[in-house]
Amino acid sequence: MALLWKNYLYNIVRKRWYVKAPDGTTLSWRRKTPSSSRSCAASSDLCSASWDHLLGNCLVLYVVGMACEHAFGFERTAIVYFTNGLAGSLLSAALSPGPSVGASGAIFGVVAAVVVVLYRHQERFSLRDKRIGFVLLVWAGYQISTGLLNPYIDNYGHLGGLAGGGSTALLLEPSLLSRRSRR
Repeated sequence: MALLWKNYLYNIVRKRWYVKAPDGTTLSWRRKTPSSSRSCAASSDLCSASWDHLLGNCLVLYVVGMACEHAFGFERTAIVYFTNGLAGSLLSAALSPGPSVGASGAIFGVVAAVVVVLYRHQERFSLRDKRIGFVLLVWAGYQISTGLLNPYIDNYGHLGGLAGGGSTALLLEPSLLSRRSRR
């Protein structure tokens, strides 16, 4: 929940840093050229391209963030979120030709972390929880396919976040399934 408010409040405070590209699209964080996007890899997950982009990210982060926070706890969820945002931003900066904004990479990483926990510990979850993991994978696939059709969507950030989320979840022991709660 705190990450949701962080995303919202940060965009309110930084709204003055938005710029309009010549084609009318909104870019953020002084990213007017592809070369300048490499210097802001750590901060792009704190910005959004528009209010509907921000709202969509907040809604998904609210739903998936609750699941991640239940599995890992607040501190580990923050680690998952920021690690995935950085992974998505770095892959985007390395491979994407244009600027990238939005928390989508970090959110894709949170989705991947939840899916990894549900898959690795599937014997501890009910059928409904397993279906949630499948639905999250379908959602991620849909978002990636949408990104293939739209040149303004940076799939490298999404894929970097997915890879970072899966890796981070493999390294962290879920607090939901800690040794104390197994008794």
